[in-house]
Amino acid sequence: MPALVEESYSNKKPLRVPRLYSVTRDFEFLNQRGKLVHNTIPSGPMGYSVVSVDTTGHRIEIEETARVALSMPLYGLAEVAVGKESFRLHPGTAVAIRPSVRCSKLIPSSDRHRYQSVAVIAPPGQEHLSLVERSWVMVQNTNALQDLRELLRFVFSVAARREDLPINMAAHVENLVHEIYWQILSNDVDVSHSAIVSTSSQRLVRLAQEYIRANFSEPISVQMVADAMGVCPRTLQYAFAGCLGRSPRQYITDVRIDEMHRLLSSPLCDYSVISAAMSVGLVHIGRASQSYRLRFGELPSETLKRTRAPRH
Repeated sequence: MPALVEESYSNKKPLRVPRLYSVTRDFEFLNQRGKLVHNTIPSGPMGYSVVSVDTTGHRIEIEETARVALSMPLYGLAEVAVGKESFRLHPGTAVAIRPSVRCSKLIPSSDRHRYQSVAVIAPPGQEHLSLVERSWVMVQNTNALQDLRELLRFVFSVAARREDLPINMAAHVENLVHEIYWQILSNDVDVSHSAIVSTSSQRLVRLAQEYIRANFSEPISVQMVADAMGVCPRTLQYAFAGCLGRSPRQYITDVRIDEMHRLLSSPLCDYSVISAAMSVGLVHIGRASQSYRLRFGELPSETLKRTRAPRH
């Protein structure tokens, strides 16, 4: 995983202007003891960078010329103005803002006396259709938003410990960021979709399943599966919903969980729980363990313990 880059700003130092976006037009702290820390994980091959913001409170006016930013407060309140529109952001919500000029006031929470947030900055050209006619889109506390928040916490915890993930694991993480980013900005597919399933949909799902089973250990995304099938991701989503009652992303996870179980159950197993998870493309061990327990009724560590127990 790329190294964490930290930039700090305070009133105690000659005031430098944050350069997270294309142009910073104005910046000031809300108090005399102001401090701001940006922790950034630079973009990978797909061009997505992620950043955490920790501030005692400040006002800032910036201009972004090319990239969409999806920002999620963790503590505190954000008051944002984009053009003639303004809104408030609080924990449990997120906002995607297309390239524009905007002013933000980041207000610390009363208990922590800090404002903290995480954000995904998408590469140029990743502007969703929902942002074509609007400068910004508000997102409420959806499952996808919770997934992204949890994933970013995991990413920053690994980066903060200066741990290196294998190159393919870093690619898995960026693929997940990409997929959840698009899922948040899209209307969710209803997996209980009850429309009649066509023969073409069944064939599409069967071929996609074969592709996933052959490539599950690689950093594959729903977009990659759709491209391999020659369809758009939305078509693939609806086909899986109608035929299997679950999303392509969930199917990929299930295949990986099944393979992890096979590895840990083998009498010749020389894997740890972590190495087994990573070998099949599961990068978030906590979430993988929860999914594993739901599927097999026990934790991966319990399977491994049973496998290694002496046989009489």
